[in-house]
Amino acid sequence: MIGDNPDTDIRGAVDAGLQAAWYNPKGENEELANSADWKGRVHIVHSYRELSGQQVADNFADIAERQRSIPTVRFGPELVEDWLATERAVKSLLSKLIDSLNPDQGDFQQVAKEVLDLREKYFQTAIAVKSAHFKRIEGKTITP
Repeated sequence: MIGDNPDTDIRGAVDAGLQAAWYNPKGENEELANSADWKGRVHIVHSYRELSGQQVADNFADIAERQRSIPTVRFGPELVEDWLATERAVKSLLSKLIDSLNPDQGDFQQVAKEVLDLREKYFQTAIAVKSAHFKRIEGKTITP
């Protein structure tokens, strides 16, 4: 990855496991390149002339090789089931909410309680799905 912003371009490349060329013509904050997580992975470039055609080609080849080795989002059964559970919870809640608008509905308090229970079920489902999703990202089984 070749970039000029250490916070987005370079950190993103390093976090993704890529080598990075940091275009830094002013030489600002170069100590970052020597930090533990950047050491050996970030090359500082002060001028575009430092990037020869071969260096650029090698960099792109390196990026392509690393990208092939990084797991991408896989819509496996567990991921799909998580999102479908959220959709089912929303559908149940909205269906009950729509039913509650029926003026012929008998026990309004019972319907209101059911709506609140379904809302809580949706919240719990959404929290569980979100947590599972972030665990997959942290475990690098999927990419963000």
